[in-house]
Amino acid sequence: MSNYRVEALNNNTLIIERRQGALKSLPAVIFIHGGADSAGNALTIIKPSGTGVGRNYENEVFKSIADAGYRVIAPAVGASFGATAGQNIIDSTYTRLQTDLFPAKVHLMGGSAGACLALNWMWRNSAKVASAFLYVPLVDVEALYNRDNTFRAAIEAAYGHVPTQTDYDNFDPSHNHANIAPQASKIKVWYGTNDTVIPVGTPEAFITAIGCESTQTAANHFNGYDPLYWNRQEPVAWFNNHP
Repeated sequence: MSNYRVEALNNNTLIIERRQGALKSLPAVIFIHGGADSAGNALTIIKPSGTGVGRNYENEVFKSIADAGYRVIAPAVGASFGATAGQNIIDSTYTRLQTDLFPAKVHLMGGSAGACLALNWMWRNSAKVASAFLYVPLVDVEALYNRDNTFRAAIEAAYGHVPTQTDYDNFDPSHNHANIAPQASKIKVWYGTNDTVIPVGTPEAFITAIGCESTQTAANHFNGYDPLYWNRQEPVAWFNNHP
């Protein structure tokens, strides 16, 4: 990534932009990683070397976004599943961008559990969000908890206990269609028909319920990060169309 500036902030946030700097006339892009990437700090979550599952995807997309003049800022958010702790990290990231004199609105890009957090922050801060691009998104926490034992411990850790109805009402996108729908024109969902972590019917039900745009591919949950399965200019075009 020699043509790009990659800066680590306090060992838990990465900034990626063109070597000559981002255009401060453009909203910055807050990238929110998925729950599978929650261990460690941002330097291990998003590796500039492009190693590890999904890293080549992230690097190629980051470079495409940076080439268009945007700053990408990627905080380590843990596996929050939308909970308040993750929202607080996005608050701090947003404040940092305002200190650096970027526009008052930001773009959000989130994958898997990161998409869940993006939606939570978006419906609470709609005036601060220009758009959101969500890929292989977790949009039904309750269904995932009930369906897949793999994620139960992480969800319980995020909420501090076995999830309650109140937790789902507060943090689960599937319980908040009415809060999200007013922002539908700003949201694009990219999902895969071969996704076994988030079955295809889950994002499709969300898309129908809120009325947002979408792209369907043949990806599964993990090769959904692979640029072979989609055009990495797609989020750039979405951001460009929602200044």
